[in-house]
Amino acid sequence: MIVTLHRQNRTVEKRQEQQARRSSSSPSGLDGELTSIGFARLARSLSEVAAAVGAAPVTFRSPGRVGAGRAIRRNADGSATVAVRYRGRPAVAVAADMIEGIVQAAGKPAIGAAERDRLWGAAGEVLTGDCEQPGGDGGTRSGQVRHAA
Repeated sequence: MIVTLHRQNRTVEKRQEQQARRSSSSPSGLDGELTSIGFARLARSLSEVAAAVGAAPVTFRSPGRVGAGRAIRRNADGSATVAVRYRGRPAVAVAADMIEGIVQAAGKPAIGAAERDRLWGAAGEVLTGDCEQPGGDGGTRSGQVRHAA
C-alpha cells in the first residue's frame, strides 16, 4: 500500500512537471514537434496547394532515411515521393523540408516566389492554427503539435 501510494505521487508530480513545461512553451506551433496526425495534415495541405499551383504530384512519407532529414524518390509515372523525418525536429524544419521537396520534384522554373509563398502560407495555417493547448488531462486538444521540452 505504501509503495503504491509513493508511485502514484511520483506519477502525479511527473504529470505536473510536463504540464508546466507545456504551458511555459511558446503558443506558436512553429517551435514544437509534429505528431503523426500533424504530419498528415501538413502533407495534405501542402499537396493540395502544390496541385493548385501546377506542381508535379507529390506524396509524403515518414520516416525518412536515417541521418537525412529529407529524401526524394521519383516514380515512373512522373510523381515524386518525399520522405521526411519529423520526430525530434521542429515543425518549421519539417515544413521547410516538405516545401523544398515539392520545389525539387517540380523543377526549379516551375515553382516561383509566389508559389512558395502560397506553400508557406498553407504550412503556417496548419502549424499555428492547430498547435497544442495543454488540456486538463495532460494531453493535447488538437493532437497535432507537441511543444519541445
